[in-house]
Amino acid sequence: MFLEEIEQITFSAQEKIRKLEKNKFRYYVLSGLGGIYVCFGALLSLNISGLLMESLYGRILANASFGIALCLIVMAGGELFTGNHLVMSIATLHKQVSLRKTFKLWLYCFLGNGIGVLLFSLLLSAGDFIQGNVSIVLQQFVSAKLKLNLFSVFIRAFLCNMLICAAIWITYRSKNEVAKLLIIFLCVFTFTTCALEHSVADMAYLSFAFFSSMEGFRPLLSLYFLAVVSLGNLLGGVIGIALPYWYISSED
Repeated sequence: MFLEEIEQITFSAQEKIRKLEKNKFRYYVLSGLGGIYVCFGALLSLNISGLLMESLYGRILANASFGIALCLIVMAGGELFTGNHLVMSIATLHKQVSLRKTFKLWLYCFLGNGIGVLLFSLLLSAGDFIQGNVSIVLQQFVSAKLKLNLFSVFIRAFLCNMLICAAIWITYRSKNEVAKLLIIFLCVFTFTTCALEHSVADMAYLSFAFFSSMEGFRPLLSLYFLAVVSLGNLLGGVIGIALPYWYISSED
């Protein structure tokens, strides 16, 4: 059971390592695109929330719109730190990629996502995108995140990447492109609506707040917050999804 998917994912992991070792800069570009695509989702969500601040359905539409981020990454091509938790850990458990290479790729992907986010945030700042209702929504959103206790943040991050990795897992199981997009949308809609924490998405929102000089923004607390989210995402993807599916398939 699931052996075909495990083999496909393992091949994908090996290809990722090959690309990284062949040309690190190109891998940074691919990871940067992943960060930029997440920023597009975050910006769209903020703008819908700002436009529909008084509407009962504004938050629902804003949550639904964030799915464009993962759709772009999967369909257009891009590397995402959280999605790679599934791919690389399954290949490592399958003894086809070393643990050292897995951690190396996670690090490069995280840095690449971060570079993409920073470049996008600088463009937003230069274009003066964060103003009016969008600025108000961003301040409320970021402030609410940073008020959470870190254990709660960790649990939300753990659950979040279970959903993201489940969506990535399904893209390997499904042969229908429309079905893939629908599942991606539903998984992302679930994590945004339930206020779960995604490290690259949070990186985007926190960067928007920093570069727009948001009042009361706390950079050091934001770094602690992001570190906890990243750890929760990693463990959620590895322990919550990758390990169970690898274990089930190992009987074959």
